[in-house]
Amino acid sequence: MLILKLATRNLFRQLGRNALSMVSIIMGVLVIIAGRGMANGLDENVYRAQIHDAGHVVVVPPDYPKFGIDHPIDTLYTLSDADRSWLDANTTEWTERIVAAPRIIKGLDSTRVRLVGYDPESDAAVFPRENWEMTGSLPENTPGGGVLVGSGVARLLNLSPGEVIVVEVRTADGALNAIQLPVTGVVDTGAMFFDNVGVMLPRNEADPLLLSTGRSSHVHGRIKDRDAAPSWATQAETQLGDRVQVRTWLSSTEALIEVGEMRRTMFSFMGVALLIMAAAGIANTVLMATFERVREIGTMRALGMTRGGVITMFATEGAWMGLVGGAIGAAMGGALTWYYNVNGLDMMALVGAKADLTSDYPVDATLYLDFSPPTLIVGVVVAVIVAVLASLYPASLASHMQPADAVRAEQ
Repeated sequence: MLILKLATRNLFRQLGRNALSMVSIIMGVLVIIAGRGMANGLDENVYRAQIHDAGHVVVVPPDYPKFGIDHPIDTLYTLSDADRSWLDANTTEWTERIVAAPRIIKGLDSTRVRLVGYDPESDAAVFPRENWEMTGSLPENTPGGGVLVGSGVARLLNLSPGEVIVVEVRTADGALNAIQLPVTGVVDTGAMFFDNVGVMLPRNEADPLLLSTGRSSHVHGRIKDRDAAPSWATQAETQLGDRVQVRTWLSSTEALIEVGEMRRTMFSFMGVALLIMAAAGIANTVLMATFERVREIGTMRALGMTRGGVITMFATEGAWMGLVGGAIGAAMGGALTWYYNVNGLDMMALVGAKADLTSDYPVDATLYLDFSPPTLIVGVVVAVIVAVLASLYPASLASHMQPADAVRAEQ
């Protein structure tokens, strides 16, 4: 208890110098916590965007492109009654889509888009729409009922509800076809890729346009436990056979999650570098304190304090600096990650203007940082350990002072 009191008193004797030594600890812990919160949040953002765009599982034709806006429709497939029964029994919800890459034309302007032909009855169950921000309305499920366009497409062609566009597409048989349709609505779904290049058309309109006769390019499904998607895919491949390929939200994001691991490593490295700088500062601070308190150390040694007691006292001072600095850094990092965990960070404002409109990098419109109390605790513990270790060398020097020589030393 005496050593703890002495260490606490000594901490405040050179408060300014000790505070400067703690700055690197504060920043190191802050970078580790906020960096890991952002890296984990970006991973979850990728997962959420992928699920938003494709569901937990998706069934596509073999060798179907994984990226870009190339959506061939010459290898469409038809589900049998047995396939449909199996999907009913093994998913919570599922829906069929046909995806193509037509041009839409307004006057003299045109752009290539991602057309999604959807089933109005089942699509909303797999792709919830409560977070959609829409001007206008969904298309009617009737011939000539209109088309819903993403907000990026609308900005590019200066479209608004009520305007008429031409959709020009190559059909499943390789011929050219076109249709004139009114724009019924402009939508922000929160999935940046769709919002930038997507348009939606009910299957009653899409099938005659594409001459697909009810065939599909995608079957999207949701399952009870998203982490069970790989085992579900194995069963689906057995049921559906070689005519299709099954992808999951995990397999579709593997490459991006490897990038996420690199981000975590980078932020951890930055935090460790700052903590090493903090260790050097603490070692220097404790060493200076050692030479400033030579007579004090000698007096305590003469009164019976052991070498181990001297080392413990200086190590405790270092531990105090680590604890206080780590706690401040954890509080700042925790507050930052908690705020953006609750309120989110607008990714459209950060990357929307620079995004490649033809890239299907899965990014959700809002990034939520990962708030993890265990990470806060780890940050504080690491800060204390680093500070204690940094104090041991100068503490060892202090403990080897001879009591008589230390007492006679000039102050």
